[in-house]
Formats: sequence, C-alpha cells, structure tokens
Amino acid sequence: MGRNGNTRRFELRRSYAHNVFTGASAACGTYVLGGNSIAGSSPCFNLGRGSILSLHDFSSDGSTGSWLLGAGDNQIDMNNVSVATIGRAKDDRDYYMVRFAAATNSLVVRNSDFFGGSPTNSHAHGIDLGTHTMGITIIQNCTFRSLSSPISGTTNNPIVLTGNTSLNTIGKSVELRGNGKLDYAGNYWDLPPTKLPPVVSN
Repeated sequence: MGRNGNTRRFELRRSYAHNVFTGASAACGTYVLGGNSIAGSSPCFNLGRGSILSLHDFSSDGSTGSWLLGAGDNQIDMNNVSVATIGRAKDDRDYYMVRFAAATNSLVVRNSDFFGGSPTNSHAHGIDLGTHTMGITIIQNCTFRSLSSPISGTTNNPIVLTGNTSLNTIGKSVELRGNGKLDYAGNYWDLPPTKLPPVVSN
C-alpha cells in the first residue's frame, strides 16, 4: 500500500506462518499473527507458536503495552528496526519490546533502536528471552534507550551480544542467566550488567 505526502506506507509479504515487513511504520494492534491480542494494551506483533517474522528497514510508532510477543517455537529476524515508546498503559504491568512465553526460539536483531519512553517508566523493558534452550540468539549493534533490563532471560545456548549500547537505563541493566556461552565484545552499558553467562570472547 502506498500513499502520497507524509502518510507512511508498508509492504507485507505473507505466507503460511511466515510474515515479512519492510520499509514500514505501523500503529499497534494492526498485526495479529496467529495469536490473540488484549484490548487496550495489545502488542504490535502477537506471534502464535511456530510463526516466523522478518522485519527489515522497519519503523514502528511503539505500543501502549508490549511490542512483540511470541508464544514459542518462533523465528524472528530484525535488521534496521526502530521502535518508539512502549509501556504507556497506566496499569502497573510490565511490558516488553520482545518477550517469549515459551522456550525454543531463534532471535536475530541487528542495527536496531528501541526506545522505552519516559526515563522514569520502570515498567518498560527491552528483550526478554524467557528460558531459552534451543535456537540462536544474536543481538548486534543495537541501542536500548530508557528501558529497564534492556536484555534479560535465561539461556543454555550460545548467544552473541556485540556492539550494543544502553542509555538512561532504569533499575537493572543487562541480566542474562544460564550456562550458555556468551560471545561478548564492544558493548557499552550505562549501568554495568547485573548478570552474564560465561563469556568466551571479550
């Protein structure tokens, strides 16, 4: 869909359980891919089990609640993605840029910018891996702004965390637990990481 003037446009290519968005700006509650959204604080992307999502050169207006939720066995690939304010719902719940409800997921995020909004909003969080037992996790060259716990979760798999930055972190900084080996280099956190798994490079 394309329009003239300042109206944003997006392109969606969709096949069974595989969804690709590029060059887009989206209001939340628009895309429910195999899941059920909750009125009032629905996420921008709600992935049912087994869904695959690719976001390339994509920007989003953010969300009153969480931005991307995965039910498990999801594959997510994000490159050059910008997400505006999340967690604006005034209900004292915690909201996330990305959160997985079950194990076994693959997540690749590169060259992206995530903005929690108010520097005092402790309910807006970054990427929560949940309990990660299979798949790959790569987070490279990303910026996390005004978020509590920019990257968190438990992983027993290898994880790559390189070239990332956090600004105006609220409360805890990066908190990754588990026995997975961490490829870790060139990160700058405004608060020291609270917890990291074993590092294999630095």
